[in-house]
Amino acid sequence: MEKILNQSEIDALFKAARDRVPRRAQPAERDKPVTPCDFRRAGLITADELRAINMLHDTFVRSLTRSLAAYLRMAFEVNLVSTEQLTYGEFLQHVPEVSYVASVHLRPFDAVAVVELDSPLAFSMIDLLLGGPGEPVAVVREVTEVEEEILKGVVQLICRELQTAWQPIVGAEFQFEERQRQTQIPHLMPPNEKILSLSYEVRTSAVSGMLITAFPALVASALAQKLSQQASHRWHRAGTGGGSTLREKLQKCSFPVELILPGGTVGSRQLLELQEGRILPLRVRAHEPAVLYVESQGLFIAQPVRSGNHRAAQVVDKIGAGDSRRSEKIG
Repeated sequence: MEKILNQSEIDALFKAARDRVPRRAQPAERDKPVTPCDFRRAGLITADELRAINMLHDTFVRSLTRSLAAYLRMAFEVNLVSTEQLTYGEFLQHVPEVSYVASVHLRPFDAVAVVELDSPLAFSMIDLLLGGPGEPVAVVREVTEVEEEILKGVVQLICRELQTAWQPIVGAEFQFEERQRQTQIPHLMPPNEKILSLSYEVRTSAVSGMLITAFPALVASALAQKLSQQASHRWHRAGTGGGSTLREKLQKCSFPVELILPGGTVGSRQLLELQEGRILPLRVRAHEPAVLYVESQGLFIAQPVRSGNHRAAQVVDKIGAGDSRRSEKIG
């Protein structure tokens, strides 16, 4: 028999159904925050690899400083100020409208690197090479063909020093190609090509400017991997008993040992008059500890003792690095 519900019963059923609908789960407080991911920056050099690259180019900086000073006959200060990973399109946005830009061919990678010199720095170098004091020009302009030839020697010097720093790692050769016009620079690499850009500040007494080198990702990654392999190899050698082997070899070495009373001096007349049975006063207390010397270096404070039929020294204390007793030998 069917039961007909009245309106109040129908309303009660709907209310009970609504109460049974599960509420939307609230996010747990312990959920990790969402971090946006930029896939354009995937595969870039790690922070540890960047540190290794910076250390390598610190060596390049020191060599370049000496070479520039000798080539231009003027004191230079070169400092690595930044290492960036970006696309070639982003790099082009920071290139001034008027600057000296040269392309460099990299072997065996068959790739192109870029060397950029700020105009004030470039003209100062030109002035120095022409016998001037190295003053910058008053108005920034493009370099002439003659000035290009003069700056070519400077860029070739930079390439030589980069090759000296890189060659032991990846066997790279840096070959100067040519100075690039503003219309040619965007075509050296694709705009989306990932590059490694290193910026150096070059200072003289008259001017300061930036020297910037840019390497494609293929070359930069090869350098980073080789540096990591060398660091891993050094760590592996250090961690596979290299130190313990050296310690074992040192433990088999022989060293002369002396036990000497500190501060006692004897005049030559007393020694000449010394005979059997006479007492030689040393002006040292009877219980004064002696100094134990190893290879003529005072290392320990010790008491003279006997071990069976042998003379021995009982170590009392270690002599510190600044302890004056190190050098107090008997006269």
